[in-house]
Amino acid sequence: MVKTFTDLGSAKVLSAEQETKRDAKDKETTLIKFEIRLEHPVNQSLYRALTE
Repeated sequence: MVKTFTDLGSAKVLSAEQETKRDAKDKETTLIKFEIRLEHPVNQSLYRALTE
């Protein structure tokens, strides 16, 4: 499997929330859910490639 990294630039964290859930092996895992705002907009073709 080939993994690709795309740098979207700088962002500010607008909110963050920590929660604990159980994974497939019933082990507790800490998750962080956050909302960010990118400093610069993502161009439309890149947005489509990332979301389709």
